[in-house]
Amino acid sequence: MKKMGIVLLLALVFLSGCSRGETSKPTVEPTEPAVVEPVEPEPEPEPSPVMVMDESPVVFQIGDEAEEILPVQQALYLMNYDVDETSIYDEKTEAAVLAFKLTQEDLIPNGECTEWTQERILSEAERRSINEPDSLLVLANKTYYLAADYVPEDLVQPDVFNYYEDKRELRAPAAEALEILFTAAEEEGYKLVFRSGFRSYDIQKIIFERKVKERGFEAANQVSAKPGQSEHQTGLAADITSWSVKNALDEAFGETPEGIWVAENAHLFGFIIRYQIDTVNITKYQYEPWHLRYVGIEDATRIYEAGVTLEEYLGEI
Repeated sequence: MKKMGIVLLLALVFLSGCSRGETSKPTVEPTEPAVVEPVEPEPEPEPSPVMVMDESPVVFQIGDEAEEILPVQQALYLMNYDVDETSIYDEKTEAAVLAFKLTQEDLIPNGECTEWTQERILSEAERRSINEPDSLLVLANKTYYLAADYVPEDLVQPDVFNYYEDKRELRAPAAEALEILFTAAEEEGYKLVFRSGFRSYDIQKIIFERKVKERGFEAANQVSAKPGQSEHQTGLAADITSWSVKNALDEAFGETPEGIWVAENAHLFGFIIRYQIDTVNITKYQYEPWHLRYVGIEDATRIYEAGVTLEEYLGEI
């Protein structure tokens, strides 16, 4: 019996030792491997462009006189620089060239006219020339200009009350529309007067130069168009007035019953008030409630309802 007890004791010790040596293994759920997004390398900064300054030969400088100077002066004049068309590279021309070169990053800022400068001035003037002057939406202003020899082929005299003995002309579509507008105004008790229509390049030049003598170049350029930049040369612009302001072209016209009626109804006949009181910074001209511009009924209505200038309507600002 004693021997049997020892055997049982040893068996229990063995079994307990085995149970203490065993450990339970935790169950591990399989997981998806983490996806690492590739990191895009930052682009290297582009090198700054190397500015090539104008080192072309000087072609004109102060005191020079040559026929080739005249086209440069004409181009600068149309780009609203104060120059005289003399074919002499005088102080005004030198100052205008300097002012132009200050607008160009690669032209040395001085008054000498180099080959690059001459080419740049002439190409910029060419870029601003109007290619479709017969369009009813033609834009003639301080940026885009008409050729000196442009005269519309369909000029006629509108049958309306005219202030001058020599009858003023408009292009046929504008003349017909003005007749209808005047008739409609009179039917509602408003008597209008036609003051000015088509003006040639040469006539506009005389008018502008007279303004310069009276007021100086900068002031004249705010109230009168340079030749080539005037809407009157298109044959689509009509200056109108009334007896209420003694037939004058005066801002007061906009406050008269006639002027108010025109402002509210001109678009119905294809006209817009071209130079509004709050658009001087866009049109670059003073308020002119008397200046009508024909664009056609559809476009005039859109411009009127949107309350924008012709520049804004055409996306040219």
